Amino acid sequence: MVRIWNVPIPINLIRFILFPYNIFFLKEILQIQPWQHKKGSVESGEVWGNLACHLGRSSDPVFRVTQRSVCDRYLLLDRRFRKKVSEDEKASGTSPEPSEEDVMMEEIISLFDEADRLNDCKKKKIQEEASQAEEMRNMSLETFKLSQERSQDRKKRKEQVEQTL
Repeated sequence: MVRIWNVPIPINLIRFILFPYNIFFLKEILQIQPWQHKKGSVESGEVWGNLACHLGRSSDPVFRVTQRSVCDRYLLLDRRFRKKVSEDEKASGTSPEPSEEDVMMEEIISLFDEADRLNDCKKKKIQEEASQAEEMRNMSLETFKLSQERSQDRKKRKEQVEQTL
């Protein structure tokens, strides 16, 4: 039992009480688009902070949130949705009709996953470019080193030739 407004409420009913809040919260996430920034970056933190400000200014569902609580709430909804989807896939012969919250969560999760995939591709590309640059530097240094060795060999040969004369 959980107490909300000093009234004991069974835990399984809390999801239905918070449902309108979740819908409003997810609509705000879709509007602000936090997936456009790398996770853990300053820009990402600013986006979650802006989302907290937008939610704090709303008057219809009243929110008292911080940047951290907004991010944590999204992560909680994400984990719940992924768990629900995996349980639905394991269940045989059932295909429950997705709710509005489920549709929005699926869209948001797919957008976050796509952004993560793009960031991974960018990281790989940067690493490949860095390794190519390293190889080119090594080749140029090797060439320079070889050319120095050749010039030193030429000087030694000239000295040997002069000494023999």
